[in-house]
Amino acid sequence: MSFRRKVFSMIRTTLLLTLFVFVGLAAEKKATKIPKSDPPAGAVKVDDNFYRFTDAKGKKWVYRKTPFGWAKIEETAETAPPPPRPAEAEIRVLSDGDVVKFEKASPFGTSRWERKADELTADEKTALARFREQRAARQ
Repeated sequence: MSFRRKVFSMIRTTLLLTLFVFVGLAAEKKATKIPKSDPPAGAVKVDDNFYRFTDAKGKKWVYRKTPFGWAKIEETAETAPPPPRPAEAEIRVLSDGDVVKFEKASPFGTSRWERKADELTADEKTALARFREQRAARQ
């Protein structure tokens, strides 16, 4: 066996042993069980991806939908969902006229768009009305 093969064999063995050690350590940790089905029948729906449930022992649980299924988490102050914010409160109006310019913060940065005044959505109309009220109050 050549020197290179011996080195490669030793590296491979070391990496495999390291992998098995990490897998063994990960298996020892107590993992949260992810139920295969939907939240229990008595769960209270907070929104589409969030349910609350109190079991027979009085313990409060939160069910959150994840990309991998439902996660069951014991309820604490940290697990409470943030209060819903109205969509029109997040939209800022930058200019008013025949074409209205809007701006909104998104997870990927600021989103800007324009729309003709007669083609506005309900949220945009509400934001425009709020903008006009604030402008009138300043004058």
